[in-house]
Amino acid sequence: MSTAIPTVSISTALEHAKICEGLDPAHLDILTSAFKLVSVVPGTHFIKHDALSKDVYIIVNGVVEVEIPVVGKTGNSSLARLKPGDSVGEFALLRDARRSATARSISDVTLIVANSDDILKLFDKHPAMGYCVCRNLGRILADRLTDTNMQLRSELSRS
Repeated sequence: MSTAIPTVSISTALEHAKICEGLDPAHLDILTSAFKLVSVVPGTHFIKHDALSKDVYIIVNGVVEVEIPVVGKTGNSSLARLKPGDSVGEFALLRDARRSATARSISDVTLIVANSDDILKLFDKHPAMGYCVCRNLGRILADRLTDTNMQLRSELSRS
């Protein structure tokens, strides 16, 4: 992962992040303190399946593929392609566990990243901010579960 600083601000990235929808400007400013900007080149696996990590990422620019290993298959299978405004690794806000998927950059990607412990400390100090982000997270994860169910239904209908 490169540490070159892109030309976008963290606060602007958070304003456009789905997980931050509805946050007031004061809460966005507070949340900004937890994040840093990073850039990755195409093909970088910045989240690795089964790894231990507490980092939460928000995509600023570029496209990210979310993949999982499948028993009996060479390589990973795609679950989703994420774009600017999407988050990845957000399970770290909900539980301490190994990563359930791999995230790979498809293009040059700019991300903002924060440690979930740092974010959760901010939520403890600012419960309304935590509520808003967790409500958004619930919606995001429900949408992703629906998409995954549709993929599974499609796969099962072929067999």
